[in-house]
This record gives sequence, C-alpha cells and structure tokens, in this order.
Amino acid sequence: MGILHWLFSWETLAAFLTLAIFSFLYKENPVYRLAEYLFVGLSAGYGFAMTYFLAMKPNLMDPFIIPIMQRLHLLGGELLPINWWYIIPTIFALLYLSVITPKYSYLIRLPFAFLLGLGSGMAIPRAFQASILEQMWDTILHSPNWQGYAELSKQYEWSLTVVFISAIIIFVSVLAVLAYFFFSKEHKGAYGKFARFGIIVLMIGFGASFGSTVMARYSLLIGRLMFLLKWLHIVSY
Repeated sequence: MGILHWLFSWETLAAFLTLAIFSFLYKENPVYRLAEYLFVGLSAGYGFAMTYFLAMKPNLMDPFIIPIMQRLHLLGGELLPINWWYIIPTIFALLYLSVITPKYSYLIRLPFAFLLGLGSGMAIPRAFQASILEQMWDTILHSPNWQGYAELSKQYEWSLTVVFISAIIIFVSVLAVLAYFFFSKEHKGAYGKFARFGIIVLMIGFGASFGSTVMARYSLLIGRLMFLLKWLHIVSY
C-alpha cells in the first residue's frame, strides 16, 4: 500500500515531469515535449483564471456587465448597481478585438496608444526615482553628519576607511561610465582614458550581473535535484 501511494502521488508526478524536462539534456524527445506542452497549457490556463478573477471580474463583470445582464433578465440574483464609468474601459477592451477584421483593425491603435501613454506616465517617475535619484544617493552616501557612512560601516562590519574608499571608487566609477556615454566630447587624451575606464566598469558590472543570473539558475537546479533526492528518500530534508 505504501508503494502504491508513493507511485500514484503528486510528488511522483512532479518528479516524472522534472525528469521529463531534464531528458532534453540528452536530446529532444516526446516525453520532453509532453512536459513542455503541459507546462505551457497549465501556465496559460492559470494566467487566464488569474486575469479573470483578479482583473476582469472585480473591474468589469461585477460593476458593469453583470448588472446590465440582470436588468435584461439574463441573470438573476440581487440587483447590483451599474457603474456607467466602466463603459469607457469596456469599449477600449472591445477595440482590441478589431484586429480580427482587417477593415477595422486600425482601431486597435486607440487602446494601444492609451495603454502606452498611461504606462509611460506611471513608469517614468518610478524609473527616474529608482535609476537616477537612488543611484545618486547611493553614490555619494549623503546624509547629515555623515551618518550614511557610519550605518554602512556598522551594517557590513567594515572600518570607516574601507567605507570611504569604497564610496570614492563607486563615485569615480559612475563618473567614468557617464563620461563614456557623453559623446559630445571626443574621447581623446586624459578624457579618453577616463572614458575607457568606464568601459572596464561596465564590463565588471555586466559580468557580475551575468554571474548572479547563472547562480540563480544553479539555485533552481539544486532545488529540483534536492526534490528528486527527497522523493527517492535519499535525503530527509
């Protein structure tokens, strides 16, 4: 009974699908394609369900569509109030379907333009705050009475000398990268050497980012391998 429970359990199914994905390391095969199609199908179904229950139902169906259907006697239940403001996003949503007909496909530009404009208006201030202001703040570590340096020294258990040197290196590196991307001045002489130092800083940054990505992938791999070992009762954690 224990073996049957082990064979026909969700953990066994998860282990089978994990091994099916790993089988691609040998070559592409029907088992891998089965797991791939299952993953894509489940992701699409889960994404649609999440979109419906978290976006469409509370923001479209409940305040607008369902009340109208109730008043047309297509649905029963307690009458819900109609929020007529929702007719505007409803029309914009329906305009996405205009791409089906070539004659009216140009109407899809309206919701796209609105979405891009709204998204840009919301994203630009956040990007400016995160990528420019915060970068400037972390570069100079400016705070009253140099408190930022003292807090950093305490956090990483570094001496204040090391913190000062690190801050200077970061500050000079940021200036070098900005100098490299400042094309209004020809990169010659001392300025050109300083700009080339910016290239080195960029390569170090890209290398660190790539290394972080690789380590994240290794973390996922180790997690799946540990799951398989636990499934085989080789490890107990």
